[in-house]
Amino acid sequence: MKSILGVAILILAAALVLSAGPVAAVMARAEVPFAFQANGQAFEAGTYLFETGGWSGIMMMTDPSGRKYLMPVLPLGDPNRRVEPRLCFVRTDRGLALSEVWMNAGSGGHKVNSPAPMRPEKVEVALARR
Repeated sequence: MKSILGVAILILAAALVLSAGPVAAVMARAEVPFAFQANGQAFEAGTYLFETGGWSGIMMMTDPSGRKYLMPVLPLGDPNRRVEPRLCFVRTDRGLALSEVWMNAGSGGHKVNSPAPMRPEKVEVALARR
C-alpha cells in the first residue's frame, strides 16, 4: 500500500512540474573589466554570457573561452517588473565577487552565492541583451 501511495505522489509531482510549462530562455552578455570570483571560483576580465531558462534555481555562465559554469541562484525581485540588466559585485577580502545578476523582465534578479562583503559597497556592470 505504501509503495502505491509513493508512486501516486511521484506521478502527481511530475504532472505539476510538467504543467508549469516551458520557461523561456533569457540570455545577456556582459563585458566585465576586472577579475572576479563567482561561486567560489576565480575568473579573469572579459566577455561573459549569462543564461537562465529551463533550470529552476540554476544560472549558466559562459566564460570568454567558451567554458560553461552552472551556478546555484536564488530569485530576487519581481520577475515581471522591468529592470536595468546588470551584474552586481561586492568587495570581499579576496577581491570582487559576483553577488547578483539582473536580466530583465521575464527573469528578474538572481542572487549568486558569494562571500560576505567587507564593506556595504556594490560595483555594477551593465548587461547587453543577446
